[in-house]
Amino acid sequence: MAKKGKWITKSEIQKVIKDYVLRMFRSFENMEGEDTDELIQCPDCRRIMGMECSSDGWKCIGKDCCYRFPEGMDPPSPRVLRAYYNGSIAFSEIDDLLKSLKIKK
Repeated sequence: MAKKGKWITKSEIQKVIKDYVLRMFRSFENMEGEDTDELIQCPDCRRIMGMECSSDGWKCIGKDCCYRFPEGMDPPSPRVLRAYYNGSIAFSEIDDLLKSLKIKK
């Protein structure tokens, strides 16, 4: 988890995930949003909205980066997060994530 000669801390990763979850919840609540709401700032290269979720997980789309979250720290996809927010699914891992980030639904 190197970042230009420095280590990416767990708190840096949690911050970008928390920002993403809060942004998504606001867009669900307002029933409006931007395409960029589903993207995450890369904790490695710091590219704004640089990470996208695909079928093989989150990864940075930056030209020289390709960062991926450490195993076990991948945030939920936008689709799963929306289903959770709407009550369509119960997901204890998301409950645990929200609790660890101090986010109330």
